[in-house]
Amino acid sequence: MRKLAGLGLDGIMLDEWASGIVYCFSKEHGHNDPVDPARGQLQLGKMIREECDKVNPNFMLAGEEIWDAAFQYLDLSFARGSFDITEEYNSGAFQIMKYTFPYFIRTLEVHNVNLPCPFSAIARVNIAFAYGMVFSVCIDSYRGTLDDCPEFANYLKEVIKIRKYLRRYFGEGIFRDTLEAKIVTQSKNINYATYKKGNDKLIIVWNTDQKKNLTIPISVEIKPKSVRIYSPFQKIITYPQVKVSGPFEMKVEVPADRFVALELLSKV
Repeated sequence: MRKLAGLGLDGIMLDEWASGIVYCFSKEHGHNDPVDPARGQLQLGKMIREECDKVNPNFMLAGEEIWDAAFQYLDLSFARGSFDITEEYNSGAFQIMKYTFPYFIRTLEVHNVNLPCPFSAIARVNIAFAYGMVFSVCIDSYRGTLDDCPEFANYLKEVIKIRKYLRRYFGEGIFRDTLEAKIVTQSKNINYATYKKGNDKLIIVWNTDQKKNLTIPISVEIKPKSVRIYSPFQKIITYPQVKVSGPFEMKVEVPADRFVALELLSKV
């Protein structure tokens, strides 16, 4: 590991880190605490971290689907997620992890390019964008490249461009789940996430319906001075010198299988 850290690499991924690691809450097994079965692996992670730091403190250690305790030694959770993420998505697992451990970097596998599934590859990119996750792109079971799917590659490029514009919210802002805005809709295909940076707010709304555009009302309990709207393949729309007497309200059309990001600024 010291040799690898000294080669100038950015980092490495420890495969199958989470394989077989479970919490055990049985009082009949003689465990002092639920994490005892994984304690040896945590000790290994600590040793690897310390040895790599001696050579390069910036050397990144990633592990496949690592659990929360391992983040004290590893930097990135690399997930070769399941084909169907419906249960994890609907259960609120993404939101809980982001809200509880906001500085941990997680990944979401994007591997369903051109395949019929509950969440398309583009929908997965939208979800990863909303929760500040790394795009782990897998084309043809890691046998292909983005050159094989130019339409998807162009979309990914657009999303990365928007994320660069809004990077201060993901890097330095506070994830607020849905607390900073109110959206009332009967559609199960609309979801949203909010961030706060100082007096500025970011609201990301995405539509998992792959065919139908949806128009939704957004209400925020602030009076922004200006508003910017971002969406893939669309020019940035700016509303300078916004004047409102009460809570800010706006109706936004979210295209099918796309997202819209609203930046509410406290200054013009």
